[in-house]
Amino acid sequence: MIAPLVDDLPLEEKMAACLKWQGDYPTLTLGELLAKLDKSPSLFDQVVAVRLKAKLQMPNWRIQVREQMKHSSEPLHQYAYELLES
Repeated sequence: MIAPLVDDLPLEEKMAACLKWQGDYPTLTLGELLAKLDKSPSLFDQVVAVRLKAKLQMPNWRIQVREQMKHSSEPLHQYAYELLES
């Protein structure tokens, strides 16, 4: 499954293999994907969601991050505060 990505192939072939494989995963918008990552038990997923919201300047990202902080762990709070202050 990941062979085209790790094999020594031209980038065009790697991209074509990725586009050809869809699996049985649902198609999500960026907002839906970030919402899913927000709710993940993984701190890494939560940090990625917060960072992407800030970096991409998603609509209402500051409000969403503050809301997420109500239900998340202390390490995420510290990271989120830094993003909110920037």
